[in-house]
Amino acid sequence: MQQSLKEITNQNIIMENFTMEWILFGKLPVLICLSIAAWSSTKRLSPVVCGWGFGAFFVSLSLGIAILPSILGALAFGLLSIILAVSYLTESESLASSPTTHISSLLSDSWRVVLWPLVISLLAIIAIGKVGCWVTGCCFGELSQLPWATHYGHEGFVAEYHLDRYGSLASQGPLPVHPVQLYESLAATLIIGCGFKLKSRLGEVSAASLSIGAYLFIYAILNPLRASINTSASFVDWGPLSKLQWCLFVISIACVIVARSNRNRSSNHRGEVRSRYIMKNVSVEFSLGLWILLALLGGLSLRYGTPFSAQLASMGICLIAVAAVKTISMKTNICDQKHKTRVGGFFTSSPTASWALLAVTLPLALVPLTISGSASPDSSFNLGLNTDQRG
Repeated sequence: MQQSLKEITNQNIIMENFTMEWILFGKLPVLICLSIAAWSSTKRLSPVVCGWGFGAFFVSLSLGIAILPSILGALAFGLLSIILAVSYLTESESLASSPTTHISSLLSDSWRVVLWPLVISLLAIIAIGKVGCWVTGCCFGELSQLPWATHYGHEGFVAEYHLDRYGSLASQGPLPVHPVQLYESLAATLIIGCGFKLKSRLGEVSAASLSIGAYLFIYAILNPLRASINTSASFVDWGPLSKLQWCLFVISIACVIVARSNRNRSSNHRGEVRSRYIMKNVSVEFSLGLWILLALLGGLSLRYGTPFSAQLASMGICLIAVAAVKTISMKTNICDQKHKTRVGGFFTSSPTASWALLAVTLPLALVPLTISGSASPDSSFNLGLNTDQRG
């Protein structure tokens, strides 16, 4: 009985330390870095467009973590959503002044404005977060006899895994392992430094493309050194490499092609991307429909995701609610000016009506939080990444 109480006490202490480290190296860097990226983008694009874009980004980021539990899933879903949202909701000033509707104007190239700050922020999150993974023993590497190999304590994930995998060899404690988390953190830091140098020579889009391509390339190289795996594609061998490695190498090559094709564009030169875009005149129905769609997607993350992905989804749902209210207010203001009249009700351009609509919309945005599921903080405590180990 005393032994059981001691084990429970030790486990509680470990979880308390783990919680603090996860906040310092995980949640806090994510919020700070992405807030900086959003602030930087609002200085180039309309704050309303950025609200829509980053709201969709947070929702899709959480979905990426829920569906493909790794940083790769978050990157794929998050980047795709913000690029599509920003590109669709903006148009070039030259096209906006033209009376002719162009098919090519359906999606603008305004994604260039947000790509650089977003990529650098994501790399900074990885650089900081992987240090936290190393400290807590998450995402640990395979066995190593190198001088800098990491020796973890007798309590924690690594000890349990080694005892289960190696049996009596790990009876005296976990064996030394590759600090693969620090490898990845160092790589992300170096890529950020090189990215800023490339930005001054090749421009923002090319530098961002090369930076993300370099990270994915290094991620693929380091993948065999990981003992803790969170992507099933790592277990599928296609010849000498895994399925995941082949896919990452192909994406890395595609990033190089994108960088090469954009290096001579005037909007990309020397990293000077001037704001040449305005928000499209979208309808009230479209704004509400887009908000409902993103809120439903966020609800899926709340239902099937993890505790942290649920928090990201909540942030995204609230952000797009504010963006929707502002978009509707802008639309009604245009109608008021056009018809020289005011229509009573919620959909007017008055500040009071905008605040009233916001007061109604925000509680609706939080309704998905009432859904109980695996995203509930009471369900389990983890990094938000469900991991498997190599057998």
